[in-house]
Amino acid sequence: MGELNTRTIISDSILINIFGQLLQIPTDDVTEEAKLTNDHVEGAVILMERVGIDIDKKISKIAAKRMKEEKEGKGLGKKDKQEQQFQRIFNRFSEIIDTENPNQKIENRIKLLIKNMLENRKDNWSKTQKKADAGPKKVEDVRAEVERKHAQAAAERETDYQNERYQSQGSYYDKRGGKQGGRGGDRGRHGRDY
Repeated sequence: MGELNTRTIISDSILINIFGQLLQIPTDDVTEEAKLTNDHVEGAVILMERVGIDIDKKISKIAAKRMKEEKEGKGLGKKDKQEQQFQRIFNRFSEIIDTENPNQKIENRIKLLIKNMLENRKDNWSKTQKKADAGPKKVEDVRAEVERKHAQAAAERETDYQNERYQSQGSYYDKRGGKQGGRGGDRGRHGRDY
């Protein structure tokens, strides 16, 4: 759904309805609150991570247009219905985190997902932009990365092998009576100082 919205294949009103159903946002028609499920809230968070940057851009455009009309004296500065609906969605996410409703058992994991999403929003969706900018890797990049990892692993194996050889040689010479630290002097085969 998020990809369809970013490509403007589905309208914002459909997206608002999807969020309304996932988050059980009461509307004029429905006043009683239905039971939230962890799966629905998690789906709403994932969807918001995908389309949140576009929603905030739309809210900013609407607010700028309203401010311009207000300065020109054309409008009363009244909030747009769509802007209010999007704001209600973000408010609903905050409500889910803040309230402890015994009828709705939302897992802490889901609440952390919501907090991360809201922090991402405060940071102007920087995490989402990084993911979008990265895009899929090219085949050449994947091959180069695999070769680099193999070379690194081979270098680590060689280093480990050299370290084991060095340690085993050191213990071999110590057993045969080579120089040993400790009490001083050179010890011979029989452990006597010469």
